[in-house]
Amino acid sequence: MQCPGCDLYFVPSQDQLTPENERARYETHRNDLGQRGFRDFLMKTVELMKTHVPAPAAVLDYGSGPEPSLAMLLSEAGYDVSLYDPFFHPGVPDGPFDAVLMHEVFEHVRDPRAEIKAALSRLKTGGRLVIRTELRPAEFENWWYARDNTHILFPSEATMAWIAGDWGLRLERWSPVVTALALR
Repeated sequence: MQCPGCDLYFVPSQDQLTPENERARYETHRNDLGQRGFRDFLMKTVELMKTHVPAPAAVLDYGSGPEPSLAMLLSEAGYDVSLYDPFFHPGVPDGPFDAVLMHEVFEHVRDPRAEIKAALSRLKTGGRLVIRTELRPAEFENWWYARDNTHILFPSEATMAWIAGDWGLRLERWSPVVTALALR
């Protein structure tokens, strides 16, 4: 389905995995920092953070997963990192944070408005909500990212611009897959 206002494609709730099945799928992930490709993938975000939100900034890894690998790398880079994940690290820390980082999380969110509101409420003035997700291409039907049954939201460039405008945020494009939404 598609939201006509914000151009977000989404999977209807009746077609989504149950939370129990979703968690079980995440528990099969083996995110090993010893795997060079995985480490390199995460380090791209760490390097972007260093450029735009330098350490020792306070960062909330929002949706950290069962193995908070990105949080470990950010900590090694000098960041003060807190964790939140609805399945594995429940109880959102209050903050305030310089950045709330949703790394490969936004596409899994069941209620994007509530999650954005929760994330923004934990930011310091001038803080950033950093979303790392693949943006929907024109050829959506054959897109590999849409075949993951835990992916239920598929934003476009227009979606990110709409979110920024709707919430009164400044849109920053850090890379083709990393969008930061900054509090003014």
